[in-house]
Amino acid sequence: MNSEAAAALRSVVAPIFRTAGDWRELQKKLAAKGFGLTFRKGHMVLTDIATGVAICTGKFLGTPLKEMSARLGRPQIVALPGGLSGDFLH
Repeated sequence: MNSEAAAALRSVVAPIFRTAGDWRELQKKLAAKGFGLTFRKGHMVLTDIATGVAICTGKFLGTPLKEMSARLGRPQIVALPGGLSGDFLH
């Protein structure tokens, strides 16, 4: 992703990450913008909701999983086959 695309993406999703009160709200607001949130190899990953394709990590956006967990609590995740990835348990 080039720097202009990264800046545009951050401008859309950063406010959502900053203002979400819980994991469910975060997912809902991201979905309204066409994004999903999953976990892959221990990283929180922003995805294209229509395709499931990974876009970037939370760290790339400036909101790493550690920071989000400290603010929103530990996410409840169900492991996918292989155990390296997971989705929210809702």
